[in-house]
Amino acid sequence: MPLDRAAQVILIRGPLTALHQANLTGNYGVLRDLGGPSFRANTPADLARLFEPVRSGGLDLAQVLVIEPVVTRGPLLDDGLLRLTGFFPMPGYQLAFEIAYEPAEGEWKLYGLAVSAAP
Repeated sequence: MPLDRAAQVILIRGPLTALHQANLTGNYGVLRDLGGPSFRANTPADLARLFEPVRSGGLDLAQVLVIEPVVTRGPLLDDGLLRLTGFFPMPGYQLAFEIAYEPAEGEWKLYGLAVSAAP
């Protein structure tokens, strides 16, 4: 599945930016609503609980807007899901991500999001 670099970066930065804003405001409803049917099965409270380690870890996800992501795997289609895996080389640590999208409503919608940090 060919996706140019710009499309990949948009698919990576979009949900991470929404997660950053949800962490700042405590409102995970918008993050939830950006997802596809499978992701929307989570309530905003579920997402707040799932991303609590990211929130309490004090990670500055705003930096994903200006630092270029390194894609280590993908984009690839796996059982109908579009997957992108990689990291952002942040000052002092790497912010790893794994993002999956499902086709819904004529576009790729968020299916799953994992974020972690390592020195």
